[in-house]
Amino acid sequence: MDHTKKVKKAKTSPSSSQPRDKKGDTRADPIVIDDDKGDDSKQADTVTVHVRNGRAWGPIEVPRTNVLVIADGSGYNANRHVYDRLRALGFKLDVVAAGSKHRSFAYPSGWSEPGYPDDTNPDDLGGFGHDVCEAIETTIPAIIICGSRGGQVPLGVVWRRCWRGPVVCINGGVLTANVPVPSQARLVCVTAGRDYFATQDIKFTCSKFAALSSAAGATCTVIHLKKDKHMPKNLDSVMAQAIQLATLSSSPTAIRNTLWPLKNVRVVIGDGTGQVTTVIDN
Repeated sequence: MDHTKKVKKAKTSPSSSQPRDKKGDTRADPIVIDDDKGDDSKQADTVTVHVRNGRAWGPIEVPRTNVLVIADGSGYNANRHVYDRLRALGFKLDVVAAGSKHRSFAYPSGWSEPGYPDDTNPDDLGGFGHDVCEAIETTIPAIIICGSRGGQVPLGVVWRRCWRGPVVCINGGVLTANVPVPSQARLVCVTAGRDYFATQDIKFTCSKFAALSSAAGATCTVIHLKKDKHMPKNLDSVMAQAIQLATLSSSPTAIRNTLWPLKNVRVVIGDGTGQVTTVIDN
């Protein structure tokens, strides 16, 4: 059964109690992932995410099976088998869609300028971000999956307004939009070598993350599908591993071992100094 939520307009406007963040936080942080976290023999039942209550952010434990999918740009229809497989693996998918083609492709003014995207127009992707926040208020996810325009605009609204935690960002769109990466983010970018996004170049993805990380603590792993295009046909072969890397529900060493046999895949994991320490290149 398809539980996709379609909402024509955002039901809420930006709250006056949530001040607009300053544009262009460019303090550089390295790509980091902690090899000591995780247990190869079992997966944690919960994942720690951070939610906003007024002006304050606080941690909360949520079931690791709670997954929110921003449908627009994620390939939810074109790659439906990927998401059906996640359900078969026991994940509970909450799918949120913009509700109209116009709204799904309408970018707010200045969306690619450094900072969080404008979310004052309910009829564009920025306003759609409020719909995603409403879904999060109903069921707090352990991880968000997004792609393309869903990563470029709505994800930035979510990071600013309501939720921060593990994200699988197909195409790495949030980095092309110059959105500051919060310290609570654990980002896994699934990029493609034949994409028309700048993230087709893995060096761009790594350097852009370092430039956009706003504080120590943010992590990023890049799974680069060398021969795939913007709609990656090999997404199914790496999605489960991407989720495990983002939620740290299995150790990076174990995940690297599962990715190693795959062909035409490059995986980049950094240490705490901004240097690449592990590259799987098949």
